[in-house]
Amino acid sequence: MSRDLIDLMPDVRAKVVTMVNACKSRGVDVLVYCTHRSAAEQAVLYAQGRTTKGPIVTNAKPWQSWHQYRRAIDCVPLRAGKPLWTYSTKDPEWRALVEEAEKAGLEWAGRWRIFKESVHFQSLDGLTMEQAKAAMVAVGFDPV
Repeated sequence: MSRDLIDLMPDVRAKVVTMVNACKSRGVDVLVYCTHRSAAEQAVLYAQGRTTKGPIVTNAKPWQSWHQYRRAIDCVPLRAGKPLWTYSTKDPEWRALVEEAEKAGLEWAGRWRIFKESVHFQSLDGLTMEQAKAAMVAVGFDPV
């Protein structure tokens, strides 16, 4: 899995950079720990809690996650350099992250009705997965 912003689609990268900078201006550092995830890596995550040990961490099979299309990130705010892995409305760092991500045009999976995921943000811009895959190839990303 990548955590490098260069592995995101350019329009998504711009939104993430805007969000990170806005958070920083509010005194909140952000750890982006997953950008692109290959289909093989997604398969391993999907198996967790189903056919391998551990808790279920995703409902997305390979090519059902926007990470494969380079349109999603997983991130958390930091407090004193340490990640805040658990979302809480009481944490000003989490509030800042969510507010700035949504202002930048990112969808927050913490608002989903099913399988809420506080660390996941994405930007679909109305694209289908087929269109997103074509756009990814058009800018030179290999769909692996």
